[in-house]
Amino acid sequence: MKNKKILALLLALVMAFALAACSSGTGDAGNSDAGSSDAGSSDAGNSDAGNASGETIELTFSMHDPLTSNNGMFYENWAKQISEATNGGVNITIFGSGTLASGTDVVDMVSAGAVDIGWVYTSFFPNQYPLTDVITLVLEGFESPVATTKALWDLWEETPEMQAEWEEFQVLNLYGNPPAIICTKDSPVTTVADMAGRSLRCPSGMITSALTAWGASPINMTPGDIYQALEKNNLSGCIFEPAGITNFTLQEQLNYYTDMPLYEGPFVVVMNQAKWDSLPAEYQEVIMSFC
Repeated sequence: MKNKKILALLLALVMAFALAACSSGTGDAGNSDAGSSDAGSSDAGNSDAGNASGETIELTFSMHDPLTSNNGMFYENWAKQISEATNGGVNITIFGSGTLASGTDVVDMVSAGAVDIGWVYTSFFPNQYPLTDVITLVLEGFESPVATTKALWDLWEETPEMQAEWEEFQVLNLYGNPPAIICTKDSPVTTVADMAGRSLRCPSGMITSALTAWGASPINMTPGDIYQALEKNNLSGCIFEPAGITNFTLQEQLNYYTDMPLYEGPFVVVMNQAKWDSLPAEYQEVIMSFC
């Protein structure tokens, strides 16, 4: 009975997701670059929370992308604007490249309070967030993370079971990654038959099953390990989203790209609940106005 309920809910999520896609328009995936997003586009900067005590609350933020990446630059600016809106009352320090917590450890680190805020890519956590992962369905047809993000937020607001997956955290941001494509080193992929025998890095999840069905050998690893694996010929390619290629300078090792969107993965920015609850209400309001 439990499995039937979960299956019914997943089917409902997929239907809602498809309807959101139909209403989202074509969208320009090129505009999904987080570095070009304006975190200050809300009026949060004008909601001066004050800082009568003169004290600063220090928060740590861990991400596995480099600080020089589009995502790193976006969140550095995001943190700066929150600091300005609280008159220095809240200072968020961004730690990039997994220096504070790796991409696969960040959930546990935030849960334990060792990290205050974490940037979570759910595909690093197989079977842990199945409802949030509805957008990872392979070849589901989305080509714009803008449409994906709108669908995710609709599902988040309307689905208590999806919210329950993150009940131990304060969720700050939830959005879709640009679609991942096939990237190879020595020869291109133009047919399904070309996938046979290739060792391809990918996150875990449904994409792993798809690659196996197509005859490839999926290898799960975090982005920071891809370059060296390609350089040593331990990989023949990877499944990766375009912006991530330059974030990790993988263009130095990759020569061919099959521009066919395979799937998208969700990012969720979460905060330790106890730390969140300890913040003054006016600071909570400012932070959420930027989220």
